[in-house]
Amino acid sequence: MTYIDMINRFWNMDIEYHFTASETRLYFKLMEIANRVGWKVSVSVPNIRLVSDVGISEKHLISIRQRLHDVKLIVCIKGNTRTACKYIVDPDNFKVDSLPNTDKKVSNKEADKIDSLPKTYTEVSNQVSNQVSNQVSNQVSNQVNIYKTRQEETREEKTLSSPLLDEEDSKRGEEHNTCIEPKKPSPSKPKSNPTPYQDIYEMFLSICSALPKIQEPKDWAKSRRDCIASRWKEHPDIGFFHDLFYKVHDSDFLSGRVNSFKAGFDWIFKPANLQKIIEGNYDNKDNNRQRFAGLEAFLAEAEAEEAIKNAK
Repeated sequence: MTYIDMINRFWNMDIEYHFTASETRLYFKLMEIANRVGWKVSVSVPNIRLVSDVGISEKHLISIRQRLHDVKLIVCIKGNTRTACKYIVDPDNFKVDSLPNTDKKVSNKEADKIDSLPKTYTEVSNQVSNQVSNQVSNQVSNQVNIYKTRQEETREEKTLSSPLLDEEDSKRGEEHNTCIEPKKPSPSKPKSNPTPYQDIYEMFLSICSALPKIQEPKDWAKSRRDCIASRWKEHPDIGFFHDLFYKVHDSDFLSGRVNSFKAGFDWIFKPANLQKIIEGNYDNKDNNRQRFAGLEAFLAEAEAEEAIKNAK
C-alpha cells in the first residue's frame, strides 16, 4: 500500500468513525516517522516523544492509540520500562519478524516453531479465533457430559431406593427428567451514548483558537458538564459540534475581529445563543448594514434580559 493509498484509506474510514483531531494528528505523525525511516515493518517511538509532538497527555495518548489499533489502522506492540512501544503503521505488512525478541538467535527447534506461525495480521486473528472456538466447544461438551452422567446417577439412586413408586411420584420423576427449554433473556436496555467531553474540548481549542481558553474537562464545574450533556442529547453527532465551532471561528463578530466582544465557551452552548449561531445570525455579511446584524442581535438580547430584570 502506497503513502497516498494510506491517506485515502484514513479519510474514507473517517466518514464512519469520525476521528478526533488528536487521533488524526497521531496517525499522520506515525506515518511521517515511518516514511522518514524508510518504511520499516515497525517503528519504535517513546511515549514522551508522541506526547510532545501531538500535544496531549500520556493517558490520552494510550486511549487514542488503542482506538486506532481497534479499527486496524495501526498495530501497537506495547513495550515496557526499558523498551519503547512498536507501531506498525500498515497492518498489511504485519509479520512475526516484527514482534519483540524475534531478532535474537534461536535454536533450530524454536526456529521451526516460528516458521509455523501465521505471517499476516488476518492469519493471526483467524488462528486465535479458531483456538477460542475449539476451547469453548470442548468446555461445553464436557459440561453436557457431566450433566448427563449426574442425571443417570440420580435416576439409578431413585430406582434402587424406591422400587415401588406410586403414580404421583412417577409423574414428579418424569417432570424432573423432562428437558425444559430455558427462558430467553430479556433484551437489555440500549446503552446510552456517553457525552464526548474530551473530544468537544479539544475541537474547541483547535478550531476557536482566538477565543478564551478553558480548563480540561476533569476540572469543569457540574453546571458546565450538565449543559454540554444536554446539548449532546439534542445533537448526538460530533460532526455537529465541528460545524458549530467553525461557524463561530468564521464569524468576525463572535471571534472579536470587529469589536471587543468574544464568544466564550459557555456563551456558545446557551440554548438561545447556539440556536442563533446555527441560524446564521452572526455570519459575516456583504454590505455595511448587514455586517452589524450580529451586534444588533446581541444588543437586542441584552435589552430584553434587562427589561425582564426590571419587570421583576
